[in-house]
Amino acid sequence: MLQSNRQSHPLLWSFFCGLLFVLSYPPTSLWFLSLPAFGLLSWFLFEEFEGKKFGDFFKLFFVFSLVVKGFSLYWIPHTLIEFSTIPYVVAWVMGIVGLSLMSVPSALAGALLLPLAKKWVQKKKSLRIPLIFLFWILWDLCDYRFFPWIPAQSFGSQKYLLASVGVLGTWGWNYIFYALVAFLHSLKKYPSSQRVFVWFATCLSVLLVAGLVGFREIKSLQSKYKYSQKIAILQGAVGNFEKKLQNRNESPTNENVLRIYRDLVERLALKQKNSEKKEEYFAFWPETAFPGFPLNDSSLSEHLSSWAKLTNSFHLIGAYEERSMPTVLNPSESKVLQYNVLTAYSAKGDFRGHYQKVVRMPFGEYVPGDEYYPWIYEKFSFLNQFGKGERSVALLHDHPQGPAFIPFICFEILKEGYVKVSVQSAKKDYPGRDLVMVNPTNDSWFGEGAELFLHSHLARWQVAREQVPMVRPTNTGLSMVIAPWGEVLTQGRVGVEELILTELPLSTQWTP
Repeated sequence: MLQSNRQSHPLLWSFFCGLLFVLSYPPTSLWFLSLPAFGLLSWFLFEEFEGKKFGDFFKLFFVFSLVVKGFSLYWIPHTLIEFSTIPYVVAWVMGIVGLSLMSVPSALAGALLLPLAKKWVQKKKSLRIPLIFLFWILWDLCDYRFFPWIPAQSFGSQKYLLASVGVLGTWGWNYIFYALVAFLHSLKKYPSSQRVFVWFATCLSVLLVAGLVGFREIKSLQSKYKYSQKIAILQGAVGNFEKKLQNRNESPTNENVLRIYRDLVERLALKQKNSEKKEEYFAFWPETAFPGFPLNDSSLSEHLSSWAKLTNSFHLIGAYEERSMPTVLNPSESKVLQYNVLTAYSAKGDFRGHYQKVVRMPFGEYVPGDEYYPWIYEKFSFLNQFGKGERSVALLHDHPQGPAFIPFICFEILKEGYVKVSVQSAKKDYPGRDLVMVNPTNDSWFGEGAELFLHSHLARWQVAREQVPMVRPTNTGLSMVIAPWGEVLTQGRVGVEELILTELPLSTQWTP
């Protein structure tokens, strides 16, 4: 009867599997559902689905992909409203169209690859399992994802499985995940009840072994990172309307934002004054938190310098930078570009350098492919064009034994290749220093829905993979301190202005 229903309603089956996969990710975080989601979908596609036409396969994968994107990226229309003040109905129409277009690559990949895979599976029965495994790996590579996630990253919600990423890596987990999916097909000769039992027992055994690997990694990293450093995260909770006006350098918005951070700085200074033991803090600000251009205005830079001295803290401050460049349509004229930057000031008030964001947000900070039509910004002035940094730059503490801070502004932390190269470069350049990843973020544009949890979840995965601690200061949440094995040690509240005082694990003990 169940098989008959699945044959009669294949799109409902695809919808059901997509929904299971969505539930495996934050904010619900039912991580153990991701394997059944893909296992059931794979079994249905290879063992029961009798579609013959291109459209049959396309519709199945389109529905699966649309469910995954729709239920996990439903906040995109809200973002369009916040970024561009687009009317509510128009934003939702644009959001639905956008989610549908994002689902097309997945549907095309499935519709083109699945018939070939099924054909070869029937011809080469001895290679049945490797061919099914290969199909899913190829489909995964062709699938489009707004966030660069893989199905196995749902396991990041489990502490010990997340810690195992430092050994197994992202693609190692991807291979394990799809190998377990393909293994289900080797049990075809067993009755249904036995098949389910053997498959789940095998999955559980593999996850148990991976969990033990993660347990060992946690113990090893805890013994390595046995020291701690006091830090402060300044979460300003500045509203989106003020962020827009601040970006235009309008008053009194700048004064309002400045007041919020001045209050947080004064609270930190008061904490320092009342402390019996005078210790230097590390103070972390969110992305574009400071309302101005300290790299272009010496008076603003001196202002930040005085705050660093007042708090006796090393400050990493999200801000803006401006640079002029010739226009494309008229090279004799110049255009001012803004850069998303992270600046550093020592506890003595000295400027310690800055980092320009390299990986920009598509459509939010630039138009993809703009190198081929740079004139588009001059023709359509409403489009955002932020400048692009040239490379990763570590910001160094002024003490020779102090940490090297590796910045990843907002969505940069999701670009795994960029994260890996940046961390490896810092390890090579600063072998005697602790490394600390910093992920200043402003997720307020996305509301208080799944985006906050997805973004932080995938950031934690990168921490566990690199086995380097992270501080994640955000404007409205989720602000975090993350251990080198991916565990959240401290987490702030959402949508609340607060000074978060906590500790950061380090492997070296040093005295300022």
